[in-house]
Amino acid sequence: MHNPLYYYQMERFIMKRALKTVCIACISIIILLVITGIASHDRIAIPDGFAGSYLELDGERIRYVQKGAGRDVLLIHGLPGSIEDWDPVIDRLAKKYRVTAYDRPGFGFSSDNAAAHTVAANADTAVKIMERLGLRNVVVVGHSYGGGIALALAARKIENIKGYVSLAGVSHPSENVMFIFYLNRLPLVGRGFAAAGAALLGDSMMEEMVRMAFTPDMDILTPDYLNKRKEMMFQTKVVMSLSAEDVRYNDNMRELL
Repeated sequence: MHNPLYYYQMERFIMKRALKTVCIACISIIILLVITGIASHDRIAIPDGFAGSYLELDGERIRYVQKGAGRDVLLIHGLPGSIEDWDPVIDRLAKKYRVTAYDRPGFGFSSDNAAAHTVAANADTAVKIMERLGLRNVVVVGHSYGGGIALALAARKIENIKGYVSLAGVSHPSENVMFIFYLNRLPLVGRGFAAAGAALLGDSMMEEMVRMAFTPDMDILTPDYLNKRKEMMFQTKVVMSLSAEDVRYNDNMRELL
């Protein structure tokens, strides 16, 4: 005859072992993610092949470039992005204007020590950059998320800003927030998720993002272009900053409405 007590004890033993194994696996994954996040390297320096200088601002190192002479134009890139987003137009603009472009906090080769990653905080940064660099009677040009920052500046009616251009600027809430961005914002392990995602998915994501942005004008997709964008965009801090702005995106847009 079967012994019910024997089977009951065996079942309890197996369940305990399974639970213990799952707990050990979960703890191991958490430890691995924490170590991965700590070990990931953020580049707060301008490497060879990239232009710019640094401006110390509220505990952050902000990379910027300035070209030309004349009326001041300030260029604000989108999400994600960097100064290099303006490469197709900045030299042409610099023939008539003094053009300033910068990497927003957490993007490109700017630091991300305590950035708030809200539209309002980004607008504050833009104002301080204009003040520190002595820009006068400025025309602000923002692209995508940067266009939303331009709109936020317009709402403030700043006397020193004489014009605003929003290129495909964001202005309304969206339902599309990727789940991985929430994982990247988790305490303790979020940076590890971001670092792992950048390492595992960076190449394919970069190529797909650029194709979506530039189709059908694909001539821009040279190996040099892609390699430079990968070097900038898939730093851990950039993925973390992208996640922060995307997760907070809807709240930011409601502030604009």
